[in-house]
Amino acid sequence: LSPVCLGSLRRAASINAEYMGSLAKPRQALGSPFYSLLTFVGSDYEERWDYMDKACVGFAYPTCGWNDPDTYPLMMVHGLLGEGTKGEYGSYNNLSQTHRMLLANEDGMNYCDRYMTFNTLYKDTGLFGVYYECHPYDLDHCTTILRKQMSKYGYVLSPQELNMIRNKVKASTIMNLANTTMVCEDIGRQMLVHGRRIHPTEAFTRLDEVDVNAVKSVVQKYLIDRDHALAAIGPLHELPDYVAISNLSYRRIY
Repeated sequence: LSPVCLGSLRRAASINAEYMGSLAKPRQALGSPFYSLLTFVGSDYEERWDYMDKACVGFAYPTCGWNDPDTYPLMMVHGLLGEGTKGEYGSYNNLSQTHRMLLANEDGMNYCDRYMTFNTLYKDTGLFGVYYECHPYDLDHCTTILRKQMSKYGYVLSPQELNMIRNKVKASTIMNLANTTMVCEDIGRQMLVHGRRIHPTEAFTRLDEVDVNAVKSVVQKYLIDRDHALAAIGPLHELPDYVAISNLSYRRIY
């Protein structure tokens, strides 16, 4: 730079420093910010469009984050409920009883076109729920089956069924590392939420430690008699309301 340009820059810097110094100083922090989880409020949002061929519904419950001990039992519940479409072959032999009830009925009826259980986990919270598409005349029956099956595993679960689903979850864990893109995504997520890489063998060890009582405990904790969030669109004239779905989440013995 020439002496003229250098002098101009110095004068501009000194003027800017004087101007910035005259501004009010920022208020000093009163301490570290207070952090707390928001309170979950159950609700439903419905768009009734009767001209649609099928209804699309999804509802979910708040759960734990990745670092919580309940993470792996929730994976087992996700495997127990399963997923599927009516075009699949072999639904009669599917490991998930929910899949067989919805898509492989003895009367030849399919109560939904497709359904998918999701277990979305974040760093400090999560969502566990189900999304399904079905004919409007089957909407009430499909919703009832799904909601009762979610509650069932809080009361009844055999060790044999749990072992079969455990192997299914282990296979899914390995298949999620099928290519470099999925491996990098898995490493990035684990570094963000755990601060370290979790090898599949460690994940298998934690899955082996999940027993029947652990699965029943998380279902009772998160899925039975809890508020839910629901969103639906389509011909919803047979969709149970919020209170009716909540009443399906627990058993009436008397």
